[in-house]
Amino acid sequence: MRILIVSGADEAYFSLLDELISSVRRWEQLRVVDIGCFDVGLTPSSRAALAPRVARIVEPDWHLPLDGALRAAAPGLRALTARPFVPQYFPGYDIYIWLDADTWVQFPFAIDWLVGAARDGLLGAVPHTHAAYETTPESLHWRTDRMRAYYGPRTRTRFAGTSTSTPESSG
Repeated sequence: MRILIVSGADEAYFSLLDELISSVRRWEQLRVVDIGCFDVGLTPSSRAALAPRVARIVEPDWHLPLDGALRAAAPGLRALTARPFVPQYFPGYDIYIWLDADTWVQFPFAIDWLVGAARDGLLGAVPHTHAAYETTPESLHWRTDRMRAYYGPRTRTRFAGTSTSTPESSG
């Protein structure tokens, strides 16, 4: 089974992307996982520094119609709009995992869990959480509603360690 972790960065996020790659590569069991990178504004020297550490670096296109001024002001948005097209940029993998450049793999079991979900035909999704983010029952309900709208009423999700489900998805 071929597995690819994908991230992306511009020059402002290069050091974070570099640390993400190091956090993956430090684990022997994750060395079989390839890493792909979206270049959304790296300098040639940063790109050259990444090249031997990743399977492939690509500059994604704009896949959604965005205002030209927004494209010019925030070229890094391509990392967001290209995510649904990751398999087109990096063909040949069985499982794709997106990790933001500012994440860090502290333990390999986190990747194992995502791979396990994908292997079973499921979507593994992890919400952004931080002590500074307010997590209320209302915000969890809002997230659950969004997941249900996108993935159907039988969706079970886990947010911030709290299992949330609807009567339709229970049981």
